[in-house]
Amino acid sequence: MKRILILVLILASFGCSKRASKLNNRVYVDVLNTIYLKNKSGQNLLDPSVPDYYPHDSIEVFKLDSLGNKVVLQKNPVRSSQNRYFLVFNGLGLGHGFPKEVTTFLQLTKTDVDTVKVEYTLTSHGNFYSTKLWYNGVLKWTRVGKGPAVVIKENR
Repeated sequence: MKRILILVLILASFGCSKRASKLNNRVYVDVLNTIYLKNKSGQNLLDPSVPDYYPHDSIEVFKLDSLGNKVVLQKNPVRSSQNRYFLVFNGLGLGHGFPKEVTTFLQLTKTDVDTVKVEYTLTSHGNFYSTKLWYNGVLKWTRVGKGPAVVIKENR
């Protein structure tokens, strides 16, 4: 019994030292999505000074679980910088692993729900980041492009 315990301790110490050395390496993870919502006139639909803007407290990001039930990931994902308003959200949620694609829903009002699909890449070095973003089935952003996704809402 004593030999087994010593063997387990030795193996555990090797496992821990390997893990500790891996943690010292830097891993790049970028899973935040940034979206500007504008109307046909180019006005920011998240800016409270714009008529018919989307009230921030009504906006939610959610997924559907395996049974089709709504799982809210984030309420009010609106952020601002220098009087510019935009959405910033992580569509993965908790316990996500490293999926190739994730579809989330953006509830802007009780009746206005949009679909956001994001493609992710996991590199051999352990880096994990988004590469493409579709908004209601239309490709709006790629990693190669500059800046956030810009979506024109035709009904506003």
